[in-house]
Amino acid sequence: MYAGKFAQVCQTTKDALRHYDEIGLLKPTSINENGYKVYSASQIIDFLAIASLQEAGFSLEEIRNFQKQHDPAMTLRLFNSKKAEIEAKARKLKESDSLLNRQLHHYRRKRNGNQVSWTAQTTGAWSKRKNPTSCRQESLCKVATRKTYF
Repeated sequence: MYAGKFAQVCQTTKDALRHYDEIGLLKPTSINENGYKVYSASQIIDFLAIASLQEAGFSLEEIRNFQKQHDPAMTLRLFNSKKAEIEAKARKLKESDSLLNRQLHHYRRKRNGNQVSWTAQTTGAWSKRKNPTSCRQESLCKVATRKTYF
């Protein structure tokens, strides 16, 4: 099938296929006399594998290297390495989410009249409250020594 139809079936663009061809990731099975690139139906599986690896966070360079090496031990190391990288990013995102949730908690309390002022510290925004024991999240609710209003 021609590149346009192949791109349509794979839900991608001809530009992506052209790029994959240029970097040696997915070459057409043939190029006809008019210069049209022809892909086989079996290459749909190859494309889907590339798309899945990209979705998992692998770069095109990593995928190309993976295709060149048919060493199961190397593949396992590559997958484990990527898994560890993704888990580290997930931990960082979870920490950021937790910080934002704490900030939202304090901001909502401030908007409800429970906060007197906010100060910014290098570790995040801390608040000075009318009643320091009224907040459940004492790790963030430290009484500030300096008032900053905004």
